[in-house]
Amino acid sequence: MDNLKKIRKVAEDIVKQRQIKYSDLKPNEIEKLIHNFEVQKVELEMQNDELRNTMLQLEISKQEFVDFFQFVPVGYIIVDENSQIIMSNQYINQLLLNENADLKSSSSFTDFIEIEDQDRYYLCKRLAFQKKKKQATDIRIINYDKKSIWVHIECFYDIAKEKYLISINDISENKNREAYLNSLIETTKTILETSDFEQTATSIFNACKESMGAKAGYVALLSENGDENELLFLDDGGMPCSVDPNLGMPIRGLRAEAYKSGEVTYDNNFMNSENAKILPEGHMDMPNVLFAPLNINNKTVGIMGFAFKKGGFTEKDKTIATIYGDYAAIALLNSKNYQKLKEQNSELEILNTAKDKIMSIIGHDIKNPISAAYSFSQLIDKENSSNPNIHKYNKIIQESSKQAIQLLEELLKWAITKVSANSFAPKMFNLKDFMDSVIGYIGSKAEEKNIHLVYSIENDISVYADEHMLHSVLRNLISNAIKYSFSGQKVQINISERATDILFIVKDKGTGIKKENIEVILEGNENFYTLGTNNEKGTGLGLRIVKDFISRHKGDFYIQSKEGKGSEFCFTLPKLSEQKQEVSSS
Repeated sequence: MDNLKKIRKVAEDIVKQRQIKYSDLKPNEIEKLIHNFEVQKVELEMQNDELRNTMLQLEISKQEFVDFFQFVPVGYIIVDENSQIIMSNQYINQLLLNENADLKSSSSFTDFIEIEDQDRYYLCKRLAFQKKKKQATDIRIINYDKKSIWVHIECFYDIAKEKYLISINDISENKNREAYLNSLIETTKTILETSDFEQTATSIFNACKESMGAKAGYVALLSENGDENELLFLDDGGMPCSVDPNLGMPIRGLRAEAYKSGEVTYDNNFMNSENAKILPEGHMDMPNVLFAPLNINNKTVGIMGFAFKKGGFTEKDKTIATIYGDYAAIALLNSKNYQKLKEQNSELEILNTAKDKIMSIIGHDIKNPISAAYSFSQLIDKENSSNPNIHKYNKIIQESSKQAIQLLEELLKWAITKVSANSFAPKMFNLKDFMDSVIGYIGSKAEEKNIHLVYSIENDISVYADEHMLHSVLRNLISNAIKYSFSGQKVQINISERATDILFIVKDKGTGIKKENIEVILEGNENFYTLGTNNEKGTGLGLRIVKDFISRHKGDFYIQSKEGKGSEFCFTLPKLSEQKQEVSSS
């Protein structure tokens, strides 16, 4: 109203300045003037009505624009050249503040942008000003909950108002999906490139935990007896927990449901459930939990557990955990197959080495004595039976044949143990009766050389071993002792029981062994033998058989010797409590 009065006064002043004299007007002129005033008055009233209608339409349009600006499902802010917020819509207010109040006009938009992304924002804003065209980029903004959110911004510079209009779209879901796919790709690479399951499982667990937003968890495998989980590793997420990590993890509660169904299970009200009552004392409080089984051939062989997800787990998390659980199962199967392949390759290398050794021995050590026997037999055919040399030739034939037979027997026994898993048959038996059999077998050889065999053993000692292998071991060691002893000397065999094993010692006072030769014998990579005190020949295979047979029993073998003073060949066999579990799985 005051504005109209001002306009009226200005109009009156203008009329006075024009100095119009109405007294000089004629009646018809006055009448015409009045008519014009009336027409103009109507015109002004009509224009005024039209102006009011236009202003009303403008107000409606303005309100429609404000409503659109406020409620459109895209964030909009208007900022000045210093990024101070002039205006913001409801979407961005809700995204950043979780409320409908406007962002404070004193706030700078950069206060909500991650520090690492601010340079990208400034560049986008500068290009919009310079090029006078819309510019776009992706940045991360921080909301009321200190959560980082990926957004796509488009910045436009308004030349007339010298302000920047910025649209903001939440693209967190797309970025999360992209990160999830990248995580799956990296997980696949890890599975293909790494045979160590613990290392692979750690990578898979961390990727799954990050994808779901959980804070803590673990990976465990089902024990052999199927009664409990065996913890592979634990991530407590920094949560207080005083439970002993070595404590068993029985298959019960929600874990048991996951094992039984083979499907992911979760509970977002865990501490109020019946399952929470079975937690051990000192366990951390868990508002929510999720269990993802590891399934191989329709059997659950392990589990990944997760806890502490803000807002609780969802069906989407269930899908994610199912996928990562399958990845972990594949990694476990891959690790087992790799280990099998490694063991098979190792066995193949052993077999190939054994084959090479056999072929080497057959090609040289067996061929020579048999060839000698053949050659001398030809000489016998040519000689007259009355020839005095016939006895000499027969003796050579007998020795050569005897040596060949001995070598073949040892070679075959050793080769069989190398290529046949069924050749190892341990059992429990008494050593007193067993040693009587060994001494009876080897005794004639000692008598021929005038060597005295003396052995001591406690009556009640029993051993868990392959009887044939142990017989071969002792027979070879005692034969060796006889071979390198001088006539009239004695060979001692002592057997004693200790806390965890049984000790066997075969001792002589013969020629002894050089230190460097002991290393060659124990390594077993070369054929090594020397002539005995009566020039007895050896095959070089006996001590190799001894070493291999003792190793098959998980025992230890060592040699103590001084050249010229004799040797002690010692070996141990684990007692039943330590041995049975090991040898039964060999």
